[in-house]
Amino acid sequence: MSGSIKRLISAAAVCLMLAATAVAQTGGGHWYKGQLHCHGPASFDFKVPGVTLDQWMLKMRDLGYDFVALSDHGVLTDTDRFTSSTFVTIPNIEVGGNFGHYNAIGIQHPIANNPRNLQEMIDAIEAAGGIPMINHPDAPEVTSAQVLALRPTSSTLLMEILGGWSSAVWVNYWEGVLAGGRQIFST
Repeated sequence: MSGSIKRLISAAAVCLMLAATAVAQTGGGHWYKGQLHCHGPASFDFKVPGVTLDQWMLKMRDLGYDFVALSDHGVLTDTDRFTSSTFVTIPNIEVGGNFGHYNAIGIQHPIANNPRNLQEMIDAIEAAGGIPMINHPDAPEVTSAQVLALRPTSSTLLMEILGGWSSAVWVNYWEGVLAGGRQIFST
């Protein structure tokens, strides 16, 4: 499958997830269970010792996930072989540094991880055909002022708000960015 087709499928999967959520909230449609920020064995902070990639992806499928975008740090892990008619894997990589961590959803090749600021990181993700997602936005490296100062993106900009221990803080952060006039979708 060509890179442009995979990017299109990845973007469509994210858009369908967002649209299905909106439809489900109005009483119709279908909810999809997915994970856009999830580490596997290739990440330094994977918390399940001794588990292989195959075991991890099958576990995600068996837990009822409809889609997973494995976001290993600095590693674009090939998960295509796990995609089926009921479980979709989306190419993804977590990048960043002194200015926060970001997912590059739907990219086909690793990208440079040396931008100097948030805007350059978003630009690099989009140039690679990816959809940018701000991970754990309450990190001190990423301020809402920086997010509000971003140029308009050519793709959908996502922000993680449900990620474990800090979710209430992240929701408040997201609401502040929305109140500042920035269109950004939560995950």
